Amino acid sequence: MTASNSAELNTPGDRMFAKYFESEVERISEKSLSEIQTIQDWNTKKTEYRRQLHEMLGLDPLPERTPLKIQITGVLKHEEFDVKKLYYQSSPKLYVTANLYLPKKISNPAPAILYVCGHGKVKINGTSYGNKTHYQHHGAWF
Repeated sequence: MTASNSAELNTPGDRMFAKYFESEVERISEKSLSEIQTIQDWNTKKTEYRRQLHEMLGLDPLPERTPLKIQITGVLKHEEFDVKKLYYQSSPKLYVTANLYLPKKISNPAPAILYVCGHGKVKINGTSYGNKTHYQHHGAWF
């Protein structure tokens, strides 16, 4: 992490805590999922991992599902895919905009990619992580 994207670290204590949290995040990241070696390992643990994730996000128990109230505001047509421009309510009166890229030549269900937009300039050990990962790199934020 560089000083340009971290909080003001004016005192030795602030820098000490920041360095501690950075090293803890790195240590935890290195051993993350290390016990998962096979699909059977994953199938055995995935329910507990999902529960832990929900707990960390403050979503345990999960909130009641509410209607998304999706509104399509336009469609951009391309040769191989269409882009549906839309917004929806992730929670009542909490609007989220999105673009849905739909291939034209597809007959079976296919994987999807969720691309989370954001702003920031994260650089760790000389490697730029771009502005789309700014929220991920700092373990103390969550």
